[in-house]
Amino acid sequence: MNRARQAALLARPVARTLPWLALVAAAALAFAVVRLGDAQTLQVRLAALALCVGAAFLLDDPAAETIQSVPTPLLVRRLLRLALAAPALAASWVLVLQPAVHAPAWELTLELGALLALAVAVAALIARGPGPALGGVAGGPAVLVLFGLAALLPHRWALLVPGPEDPRWTTAHARWAFVLAAGLGALVWASLDPVRRRRLPRPGRGQELLSPVDAKLSPVDAKRLPQ
Repeated sequence: MNRARQAALLARPVARTLPWLALVAAAALAFAVVRLGDAQTLQVRLAALALCVGAAFLLDDPAAETIQSVPTPLLVRRLLRLALAAPALAASWVLVLQPAVHAPAWELTLELGALLALAVAVAALIARGPGPALGGVAGGPAVLVLFGLAALLPHRWALLVPGPEDPRWTTAHARWAFVLAAGLGALVWASLDPVRRRRLPRPGRGQELLSPVDAKLSPVDAKRLPQ
């Protein structure tokens, strides 16, 4: 069975496990941030942060432990979860950008993509390590911390440039593109299935490698086996 057919069969059950409530709450908060402010660049960035906090829970699969042995790779399952949620995130972002008629939409969308990649990558890394059920709980705050650190960068390395009139605008978004690539790379790495290799002892000179059944024999019986 090819990957496309596997994804099609998994689409409906996976869609049921997505954190739709968290996504709706994040979209409502993002829309409120833009509507209550003057819909400038700062408000759009804060709305993007709200969407990222909700999206950080996308990889939290309550059935993750029970489907570890399925033939579909972990990376495919996670990409499917992200793909199913992508239309809702895109629609929410369009609603956020509608009041922000003077905001640079393409560049801010790049920033959103980079922040989303970071949030999901952190969630995937946490899920791979000691907290398989804490990915979303860690991914949301992590992206908030990273956003705060970005605001503290030196002037020449700034990411959060006020607007297109700033001469650092183009260079800053080249850095945002790098952040996006790094986040996607970390997500892919953290979503690779662990390779479990069975290490067998190498037989020494004049020794034969016994099968598991033979290994249970006593040393005397093992010597009687045909060589």
